[in-house]
Amino acid sequence: MSPVVPQRASDWHLASAPTSSPGGPERNMAYRATGVADGQGGGRVFGAVQEKRREYGVWLGAQLVIAEAPRTCTNVACCVLLSLLASAASVACCMAWAFGDPRLLESEVDFHARTCMAQGLQYVYWPNPPELSWALCVAACPSAVDVVNSKHVELPLSGNLVVRRGQGNVEMSQAFWAAILPVYPTTAVFDRFCLPSPSTPIIVQFLRPADTKSWARREEFRNASDVLLTPLELEYGATLPQVRRMVGDLRRGVKLDVVASLIIVAAITGVVPWLAIRTCPRCASGAIVCVSALATLSAGWALMAFAEQAKNDYRSITLASLSPAVARAVGDVLVGMGIGLSVAALC
Repeated sequence: MSPVVPQRASDWHLASAPTSSPGGPERNMAYRATGVADGQGGGRVFGAVQEKRREYGVWLGAQLVIAEAPRTCTNVACCVLLSLLASAASVACCMAWAFGDPRLLESEVDFHARTCMAQGLQYVYWPNPPELSWALCVAACPSAVDVVNSKHVELPLSGNLVVRRGQGNVEMSQAFWAAILPVYPTTAVFDRFCLPSPSTPIIVQFLRPADTKSWARREEFRNASDVLLTPLELEYGATLPQVRRMVGDLRRGVKLDVVASLIIVAAITGVVPWLAIRTCPRCASGAIVCVSALATLSAGWALMAFAEQAKNDYRSITLASLSPAVARAVGDVLVGMGIGLSVAALC
């Protein structure tokens, strides 16, 4: 049978014809010209389509059979392990919240294990290298001017504990005093430490108990790289202390004004491309890819330059050897992404 071609769009009308599908009233929909010229032709077609869809849904529901299978618990061992890990993480978080001190992440400690932040101070200074346990918290790092002006610091010391046994009692005595030590020139490093340059000569005080009330002193000039920087690299430059300081710096850097600025910048950088895409999608897409490629390449090159500069800096070598490696890895990834975006922009 040859198809009938309608003359107008309003002449379309839905007709149905039975099919050879076994077991149900599924029907094929065909169109034919009926000469409907009134304005309700479109509404009639839509209503007929909806009716056919309902009929097909009823028939399909009658054909489907939902099998009721017994439900069993799977991966019991993984469920138990996950519960134990979640419980341990909850206990660790509660203990850290109750007994921890976040200031230990953001600040160093002195010889009494007191954080410099708790004392209203910022930097830690070692008055008598290589005794790293004799650390003092100071408000500002000693400079060359302080050395010229013969500035000094007081280091608390103590004598040996003396125990005397008497008739029916025990007497204990110990002498405490402060040793006056001259300062050496330093600079502030990472907003935490006072470090000298590797070639700075330092007067090392070899203090030892002479008796119960005094200490014997012997002075020698040593190179800062030998008596201070190398011991600091072994203790404060280890992996865990570096990670602790990174977390502390990140926590200290997250402030309300910084978060508000990031939100504003994110909103601007999100709204402007959206408006541009609605105005001219093709031009906006090309511009976004070009700007992204330029920004990614710039950030990657900057990180690579920082890594090259920092890996030869005595401050990074001593206290932050992980930073150049991380910066170089991230820089390589960003440069690769920038090259890929540039190729996409050119294509």
